Amino acid sequence: MDIGAIADFIIKYSPKDKKGKTPYAEKEREKIKEYTVKHIFYKTCIIVRDEDGIAAVCRFNISPSGKIAHILDLIIKPKYRNKNFIKRLLIKGLRIWPQVEFLQWEREMKYPDREQRFYPVARMLKRSK
Repeated sequence: MDIGAIADFIIKYSPKDKKGKTPYAEKEREKIKEYTVKHIFYKTCIIVRDEDGIAAVCRFNISPSGKIAHILDLIIKPKYRNKNFIKRLLIKGLRIWPQVEFLQWEREMKYPDREQRFYPVARMLKRSK
């Protein structure tokens, strides 16, 4: 697995905040690689590939109870950004962590004033759009 390619993907496709800035800069490339290696080791990183390379990267932490997946990064190539693709990522993650019942997204960058919310996995899987 090419960790450098994963870091490049994260830097290129990470979402921008309200001021148009990305949370990751090229200068943080080594730190991104280090974190990615750790998440791969702990099976808390999902990487989806397409014919051109990487299509999505999702990095998350699992709560001590194992019931909550805290989504740190969910970076998807623009052509795949729709709810069905996220649903496929969720299914792939649940094969590794079947006890997860809730998802919680990191919101500090884009929505710093919003309260943290928990989304039931069952509800996410029922969405059809």
